[in-house]
Amino acid sequence: MKCLSIRAWIFTALALFALGIFFWQKIYNPSQTALAGGSSNIVITNGQVFFPHLGKPKYPLLTRLTDRAGRSTSASSASFQKEAIDRFPPDPRFPYRLRNTLRPLEELAKSDTAILLNNALIDTASAMPLAVPAHLRASAETESYLLQSAGQFDQVFDRETLSQLGVEKVAYIPHNTWIVRMKPATAERLRRFEGTQSVLPFEPYFKLSRPLLEWAVLQGDIPGILTLRLTLFRGAEEAVFAALKTMGTEYISEGRSPFGRTVAIKAPRSTLSAIALLDGVSAVESIMPRRMANDLTRVLLGVDSSATNQMINTNLHNL
Repeated sequence: MKCLSIRAWIFTALALFALGIFFWQKIYNPSQTALAGGSSNIVITNGQVFFPHLGKPKYPLLTRLTDRAGRSTSASSASFQKEAIDRFPPDPRFPYRLRNTLRPLEELAKSDTAILLNNALIDTASAMPLAVPAHLRASAETESYLLQSAGQFDQVFDRETLSQLGVEKVAYIPHNTWIVRMKPATAERLRRFEGTQSVLPFEPYFKLSRPLLEWAVLQGDIPGILTLRLTLFRGAEEAVFAALKTMGTEYISEGRSPFGRTVAIKAPRSTLSAIALLDGVSAVESIMPRRMANDLTRVLLGVDSSATNQMINTNLHNL
């Protein structure tokens, strides 16, 4: 009986081992990743770029640079943008948040094809464009992009792959998306990679904090001075500082962040869009001036009826 039990265990172990090898070959085929000489070369066939270890994308790639250029220069561009605005009306709570899908945020939060930004909710599986104002769009020469993979990003684009392509990761965006810096030619090549879900320009519209969006969208010659904090891409500091001088901005201070150097400036409100258009700038946010604060806790608790800092009610201990 004991001998039969040992044989049964050995047979079960061998069967499980054989099944493991079968499924491993079914899901991960070494012949697709192993190249001659062990190098990760790029194969180009009929204009399509194939990176051997990248799998087939789940969804059709709808964000090609040629499509973007065609829409921006075609006569139907205005009607195409109007269709997007009519189809996706603004959210009353966030009137300047753009979207190209009717899927609710709760559903997009679980979707691998969603890119969730403060100023935009993007579904890269949708064929509809974002209705980004023309004066807040990135130029064709931009080096800032949103790169989304069809699957877990690090499994699709490992460090060696990005290094070969000259791609620098800056910040992660849900889902499977990174803000990256790369040349336009590299972006066009990545659009044709197997495993790439989407390559989108990092629009100046995406850089602005919510309180600044209305001024930037209206693009009026609004008088006044803004105090701004800019986050700069690494390696672009000198170009940004030179451009800021020509805009009549006033330098205040500098700082550091995990995403690059920061600089605080005072700038005319009329230059807000121009500052966001600087390709070396990754974020633009307002700095609120320091003011005297009132203690409103007493009013909320009903202890005091005055919203000032003057003590008009006293008690036994004069508190």
